[in-house]
Amino acid sequence: AVGGRKKLWPKPEEEMSAVLASFGVQSPVRRVSWEGRTVRRTRVRSSPSLDSDVVEDVEEGEVVRCSEEAICPKSTTPRTLTARGWISRKMVDLAPDGVEHFAVKQVRIYVLSDVHADHAANFRWLEERLLPKQTTKGECDVLLCAGDVAANEAVFEKTMALFVRRFDLVFFTAGNHDLWKAGGSSSSSSSFLLGERKATTSLEKLERLERICAATGVKVGPAVIDCDFALRGLVGGGGGGSETTTTTTTTTTTTT
Repeated sequence: AVGGRKKLWPKPEEEMSAVLASFGVQSPVRRVSWEGRTVRRTRVRSSPSLDSDVVEDVEEGEVVRCSEEAICPKSTTPRTLTARGWISRKMVDLAPDGVEHFAVKQVRIYVLSDVHADHAANFRWLEERLLPKQTTKGECDVLLCAGDVAANEAVFEKTMALFVRRFDLVFFTAGNHDLWKAGGSSSSSSSFLLGERKATTSLEKLERLERICAATGVKVGPAVIDCDFALRGLVGGGGGGSETTTTTTTTTTTTT
């Protein structure tokens, strides 16, 4: 339901073309498919142009479903097509209810996996390189940790602490080595799990790791980061790989 009226979406291609043509739009920049809420009261226009007729106003907090984006001739901010007309892209918050939203000037996104910190040499490698963060106001360093950190829960906790010390935001998804039950004995348990019996299944081990993440400030769910970003690859890839850096810069909303 959009604005209190039920809509079937997406519409058939020919019907959508007719709708776009009625707005005077022949070649939208790109087709999109996402939903968000308006961040404040905003005007709906009949086409992407700021000179087009005002159709109506959309109140703050209304759910809108977007199907097309186009660039307005007088602005670099994309205009997005909703069921009610065209509105400014910056007036829509993509974050679903309950999902954290971060708005910063610039973010650097680092991707790291397969560190296997159970091996002492690997843990030392991380300690030497993950120095305390030095980001300035408006900057945000984000780590996407793609698994295989450690089977040993105590080592897992210490490694996550290193990540949190270095990065402003840390996201974790488990790999197969993280879920090995052998790493959950009482002698190797995290300080947050002392006195608890070891995990008897990998799913139980996953739940324990998520509790460690929650205690150390590591995120295991989605978030929206609205900013300019640079994507940097550090190391990883199935037990091998070297230190590399690849950088791409654009302006976007990144959902993790």
